[in-house]
Amino acid sequence: MYNQRNEILPNEDCFYIEDRYIDKFDVPIRRYFDYELNLVVNAPGANRIVGCSVEAIGDYDLVLITNRDLEYNLEQYNNNRHIRRISIQFSPDIFGNLLCRNAFSPIPKMFDKACKGLCFPMNAILKTYHQIDSLTKKEKDFYFVINLFAVLYDLSSFVGETQELSSSVNLSKIDNIHLRNSRIQKIQEYLRIYYKDNIRLEYLASLVKMTPVSLSRFYKQKTGINISDYLIDIRLTHASHLLKESELPIHIICRDAGFNNISNFNRIFKRRINLSPKAFRMKFQE
Repeated sequence: MYNQRNEILPNEDCFYIEDRYIDKFDVPIRRYFDYELNLVVNAPGANRIVGCSVEAIGDYDLVLITNRDLEYNLEQYNNNRHIRRISIQFSPDIFGNLLCRNAFSPIPKMFDKACKGLCFPMNAILKTYHQIDSLTKKEKDFYFVINLFAVLYDLSSFVGETQELSSSVNLSKIDNIHLRNSRIQKIQEYLRIYYKDNIRLEYLASLVKMTPVSLSRFYKQKTGINISDYLIDIRLTHASHLLKESELPIHIICRDAGFNNISNFNRIFKRRINLSPKAFRMKFQE
């Protein structure tokens, strides 16, 4: 199982790679950086857990995550195969200002989407598998960075075919580089603290000295989502954690997450996560 432990890199490298052959997922991967690319080979039937998403993987699974606080676990049942797991962790800072250039714009766009976790299709894996494999054999130097850049650029061409994994944002998404705006931060910090309350748009607008209409337009332009959607994501994230980690009745979780009634909670949860709260809890308990 993957443990989200933040470690100190033992040297001044700006990336970390681990290549393991294992029989089951019980060895934690040390975590150094916010961004990571994970390739799993030969583990069909294992459960991949990313945030609220729980899916059985096939023979090959390639996932990019650009959110340090997004939960990522692998759970293996009975499998006698020899599993290969490659984890590449890195900071986008290693590419300098290149990501700001138009020629490389698909990469930061891919990073934005991967805040919720991105699963790549088989054709993307076929195109990049040997490149990723070669990274495990390279010295950690200039050429490693160049080849990693090439892998990410090739993967960015498949973004339209990827699957976003987690249906809800993590509570630490406020730290995303594109959301570092004082008014956006103020709104999100308030929502993260008072998400259980009945929050009115007029009050939020008064916090940042804007009209409700201007705030709605401004927030959507800066973040790509509505304020109401962000609030729902916070509530769903809280609810999903309680469903996984507690034995509280669902109606109590509904109230604790800030939803006004159980039917509304069930409807929104199923629409966003494709499972009812009860089915979601049972899937984890299995």
